[in-house]
Amino acid sequence: MHRALLLPDIFLSILDYVVVLPVDGFYLGYNTIVYHGNPSVARLARTCRAFLEPCLDALWRHQYTLAPLVKTLPEDAIKETVHKATWKSGNHRFFKLSITRPLARIDWLRFDYYASRVRSLGYLDVEYADLEGISWAHPGLTHREREVLPELVALLCLYRGSRWILPNLVNLRWNVYDVHYTDHLPMFLGPHMQTLAVALEARENPHKSNERGAIALRQITQYCQVLADLCPHLRELEMYPKYASDVVMAAQHFATRCRRLEGFHVDTCRHVAHDQDSLISLATKPHLRKVFLWVDAESAEYIPLLSSAPVLHPFPSLQILYLQGTRLGFCTPLFDAMEHCRLFSLTVEVHLQPLAADVTDFFEALRKHCAKYTLHVLRVVQRCLDMLTTEDDEWPPTKSAHWIDIELLSILFYFSNMRTFHFTLPLFPWLTDDDLRLIGDAWPGLVAFSFIDCWGAPIVMPATWEGVAGLLKRCPMLCGISLVFDTTRNLDAVYAPDVRPHSRLRVFDMINSVLPDDPAVIARALIELAPRVLRVGAKGPLNWDVDPDSFIPFDSVAYCAQVYKISCQLRAERFGDEYRLDERGKTEIDSAVDSVPSEWNPWG
Repeated sequence: MHRALLLPDIFLSILDYVVVLPVDGFYLGYNTIVYHGNPSVARLARTCRAFLEPCLDALWRHQYTLAPLVKTLPEDAIKETVHKATWKSGNHRFFKLSITRPLARIDWLRFDYYASRVRSLGYLDVEYADLEGISWAHPGLTHREREVLPELVALLCLYRGSRWILPNLVNLRWNVYDVHYTDHLPMFLGPHMQTLAVALEARENPHKSNERGAIALRQITQYCQVLADLCPHLRELEMYPKYASDVVMAAQHFATRCRRLEGFHVDTCRHVAHDQDSLISLATKPHLRKVFLWVDAESAEYIPLLSSAPVLHPFPSLQILYLQGTRLGFCTPLFDAMEHCRLFSLTVEVHLQPLAADVTDFFEALRKHCAKYTLHVLRVVQRCLDMLTTEDDEWPPTKSAHWIDIELLSILFYFSNMRTFHFTLPLFPWLTDDDLRLIGDAWPGLVAFSFIDCWGAPIVMPATWEGVAGLLKRCPMLCGISLVFDTTRNLDAVYAPDVRPHSRLRVFDMINSVLPDDPAVIARALIELAPRVLRVGAKGPLNWDVDPDSFIPFDSVAYCAQVYKISCQLRAERFGDEYRLDERGKTEIDSAVDSVPSEWNPWG
């Protein structure tokens, strides 16, 4: 063994790299949200005693649930039962743990040995910075095979001989899976706690009472009121998605008391926006790097006051900003008040339809006041069509006031390190093949590119396969693309000799693109261009002049299913055992059925 590996700093640096290094697999890569680390770390732990302790620390640092720790208890003290369930995606197994007898002090020895190494609970092993707010804000993305039941947590707290379950816990995420044992939350708020993230509100069901959730919210309110005393080292508080006013006020009370506040993401858009005092209190926090702000017409009037005494330089350490406003024009003055910022991630969500002029002003302010090399993530979205509630809002938009083209997007080319660009506004988009190539030249490090993905385009943009191929060629790290283009033109560009298969792309969403009648055309093009695509999306072209009751609508689900099945067959032919022996590849091959594209009914 090389003597350099005996130096802790060198070995820990190598170990940090090994943890995030994807293992061999046909589909594994950067975009894998559900990624549970590299099993090579466990092998290193068994290599020699010098590697044991640091490798065990790395293996236990992030835990998604308490289940692995519970299984360290004596075998005769726990029982595990297997339950099977069938979903659309296939058969799944679930394991339920239970404690069968009282636990003595000696039963906790092995539990304590590993519990002291846990630093994060509710976190995946690997979570990338530019995916923050995605991998955990939707807990349904990662179902728990080994669910920890409330009775189990109650018994752990009862038999536990110490004050805390995890004595060295630093980061805690408490989501909808944990709602039933929120009364035991103080057992997890240890002396080293620095980050608390709460997401208790599940999808509302009008036919089902959520009494347990209401009780949990009242408990969270009580905890927030004394949170500064329970966790004196707490630096970040996050709450998803939206909460009642008493919860928000309790969270704001904590933010006011916390002197070294580094993160405060609490959605206040259900209530009044930040008043001047609360906004100034946040703006003057010297260590605040992440914040959620809600801006309406009233608060937009006093935002310019942040650049005057006693604030002068608001949000000096801000890196991650979640900004919501009724209109995009209300968000622009904030950057003028900040004068200079070093944002890493910016998410802007507006409730009413903006004009192209509003987007231009916002992009110009961002380029003027934000550092060139720091901005990696930009999301500008308007979620739902039912938000178009005023007389000024138009859908489909008019060309004169809602035209978005490369001239407007080129304002953002100033930020050369862009990795995630998500632009979803009800506007009139227009991109050509040359425009897509310009985007690839300006942002070669793109990981995700989405342009008008939820709304769809009211016209057919002139972009074709040639532009898509040019974008993928210039962005080798791209793993997700959502774009409207004409899929029936320039197919020869996909089969050109200089086109190399893109190995990272996993999501290919054509939204409202013009589609060929034969889904095999899309499948063959993707096999040549990006053979490892996991998900293909398409809704079919929009038609605003036809009465939807007068014809049979296009079945996008059936179309995409056919593309998926044909792609599986083509992958098996091209990659052979590399694909057939892959765990997911086997599942896809089993689910794929013979398809004859010429006989497929395009109307579903």
